[in-house]
Amino acid sequence: MNLNDIFSYKTPKYVVIRDLRLGCTSYFFMAVIFIKIGVLNIFMQCMHLRQMPVVGNSRVSAMQPTHHCNALRADCMSDFTPMSKLPYCLQFRGPESQTTGMRRADCEFWDGPGMQGGPTPVPGTAFIPTRVTTINQTVGCRPTEENDYACDTKPYVHANPSDEGDTIFVADVERFTLLISQAFKTEEEPYFGGQSGSFHSEVKSARSESGLQLNKKLPKRVTAKFKHKDTDGSPHRLDIPDKPDPKSEFPSLLSLNIGDVISLGDLIKLADPRGVELLDAELENGETLRHGGAVLEVTVEYDNYKMMDPLGTEEPYYTISASILPLGEYKIMYYKEVDGDSRVLVDVHGILIVVHVVGRIRVFSFSQLLTVLTTAMVSLAIAGTATDFMMTYCMADSTQYKVCQNQPTLDFGDFRTTMKALKAHHGPRYDPFDHKPVVHADILNNQVDTRLAPDHEDLLLILCKFEQRLNTLDGMDITNTLTTSEAKKAMKGMDKIARYIHEKESNYKF
Repeated sequence: MNLNDIFSYKTPKYVVIRDLRLGCTSYFFMAVIFIKIGVLNIFMQCMHLRQMPVVGNSRVSAMQPTHHCNALRADCMSDFTPMSKLPYCLQFRGPESQTTGMRRADCEFWDGPGMQGGPTPVPGTAFIPTRVTTINQTVGCRPTEENDYACDTKPYVHANPSDEGDTIFVADVERFTLLISQAFKTEEEPYFGGQSGSFHSEVKSARSESGLQLNKKLPKRVTAKFKHKDTDGSPHRLDIPDKPDPKSEFPSLLSLNIGDVISLGDLIKLADPRGVELLDAELENGETLRHGGAVLEVTVEYDNYKMMDPLGTEEPYYTISASILPLGEYKIMYYKEVDGDSRVLVDVHGILIVVHVVGRIRVFSFSQLLTVLTTAMVSLAIAGTATDFMMTYCMADSTQYKVCQNQPTLDFGDFRTTMKALKAHHGPRYDPFDHKPVVHADILNNQVDTRLAPDHEDLLLILCKFEQRLNTLDGMDITNTLTTSEAKKAMKGMDKIARYIHEKESNYKF
């Protein structure tokens, strides 16, 4: 027992095709794969970094417009637009042309606490009232023993059946500012987290109009040229400044250490380029956003992606974007008790703001790098297959290449036929060490017994056969290889050496 045989190592054997065209083709494919995987995917796009999802929560609070101060301070005064300048208010005193086709109502000034008079539905949301309708109601039925404890009307009915209630709009609601405070953390190790105000932030405006269909198109607005560009080249990103910029596309935008400030009108503009005009534009259902309400979805997305940061060392940043959901209206209803027999029903329509904190933090991962490199290995295998296909089917020397690549053997069908005849001829005297099924091997085997070299035609046959076998290895003369069996049968167009070998082997007597 030989341990070298038991623990032997097997390795593939390669054929080196010495051809400039094939070599350049192969190196071209490898260069393309290196540029795509190594340079573009790994070094520039950093696709080998592991992406850790983040979770977070937020708080949204509203405040009336002020002179850039905290409305809770005693010396901070409001900065409302007079109702006489608001076309949707019945108190408007401007040209009638500005109110044509607009739904209007009496207006009232509210402050921030008044806006958030009720409990917030769920964390990460805020409800901004735009229209309030109040209806006086009285008890409609009293179940008693006399009426068999039935109620044939309603528990409460309108005090005045013809009264549709009193409706008011919240004046200057589009200029109310929203403070969005949020925090996040990663769900996987290595754990990482933080809160708004600790990281660089930016807003991303909508590239196109939302799905809201209007009965009348609004004038097209000129989109500002933002500082940053998205990956597809469209300019719609803007850093959130530390101070309000009146010349900005979003003049109310402001970054504080406790969160980010933006007005309701600018937030709508962030979701739809048509901006605050959408509040009074008539929708397909005849409603307006100010009258019927809507749902505004805000997404705070964390990331630390940066081009050419293969180690993932870039600090996190977050991007705020918004979209208007295609909901027909949004409202909440509650009532205020007046006495035991009456109440005031309050029907409040407005903008529900829902904030989602999402994103990913990218960190270096050796296992993820191996996954990307595995893709490169697959690509190299495909490139090798493509080169082999071109080599064997698309080039002038394809026949020679195919012989070198495939290493054809003798025809084992003929070999078995010869072996069967040889055993039948010698019968019990058959000896595999003495009776060879191949002509040139049998000649050499016989000459070994005489210790003399073959001569004359035997020597010529052996030399011709060796030439044929060498041609089968290197493809130097493809007209004389072991793959000429079909030509042997036809005996047409065969190489002289191949025909000579065929004739001698056919007539040889073992």
